[in-house]
Amino acid sequence: RLGEQALGLVRVVLIQAPPLRRELVDGDRPLAERGRHERIRRPVAVPHRGHLDHVLQVPRHVEGPAYADVLEGLGVEVGKKVAAAVLSWRAGDGFANGNPQPPPQFLTSTLPGIWVPTGTGSTAGTFANLGAVEPFGLLTSTQFLPTPFPQLETAAYATDFNEVKTEGRRPAAPTFPNGPFTEKQMIALVWAGGAGGPVGATTPHANVTTPFRLWSNVARDVAQAEGLSLTQTARLFALMTASMHDSVQTSQASKFIYMLWRPETAIARAGTDNNAATEADTTWVPLLVTPPYPSHSSNMQCIGAGAAGILRNVFRGEK
Repeated sequence: RLGEQALGLVRVVLIQAPPLRRELVDGDRPLAERGRHERIRRPVAVPHRGHLDHVLQVPRHVEGPAYADVLEGLGVEVGKKVAAAVLSWRAGDGFANGNPQPPPQFLTSTLPGIWVPTGTGSTAGTFANLGAVEPFGLLTSTQFLPTPFPQLETAAYATDFNEVKTEGRRPAAPTFPNGPFTEKQMIALVWAGGAGGPVGATTPHANVTTPFRLWSNVARDVAQAEGLSLTQTARLFALMTASMHDSVQTSQASKFIYMLWRPETAIARAGTDNNAATEADTTWVPLLVTPPYPSHSSNMQCIGAGAAGILRNVFRGEK
């Protein structure tokens, strides 16, 4: 959670500061105009040199490399001022209290479907107050609240239950953490940055990937393929990261509204869910370590929906 907040702040700063990097000084035109400028679908205006000289009070009669050096130095100062303004803007956003320490304690429940902490036995729930943080773009963290989960006695719940039970099971020892993993499990390991397991166990992609890094790679590749300028790329990253922040905030808030139990609990206590199509298995262990908060809605899915939605809006397509 700290990651998307920090990334969002940095990228908002980048897009608020004017494009004063050396590579943008080339006959008063952005780099994107060299070559594939016809592929830019939503041009962003770059200030004319005369305007920049006036606003930044660039000394007269400075030309060539010296002009680029002066402009770049002034750009650093502008960036510092913008960063200070953005930090001041977000100073009271409530993020410092999004994950209170110690975490709030929740009463354990024996009712079917209700979340109870797993693994450590702690009754704490982390990031329980993230929904109270001021979003970047949304009005509130519940403005687009995910739809409720299927009721436990329904066929839809049984379908989801059995898919998770089959695909989400951790490979048995002694092969874990080396596999074998199914294709779906490998995809899960990529997006989750590996699976936590016994002490010393390291699965593929452990501590290497995160959804924020992966979506940033997607945005970088698309920006390069579309020939975006530095300014346009900064805008894309700012929009996408702010969207991912608000998306994971939305999903995390929904978790403590719906309070749905985790698969680890649901599968062990399937005999209590009033659904004949589910069967309990008290030996079932999840591929990914269960985090200390409720199940629904999925953070990964909401992050992906937010990132993909911004990419679709910016590039006006279904790619």
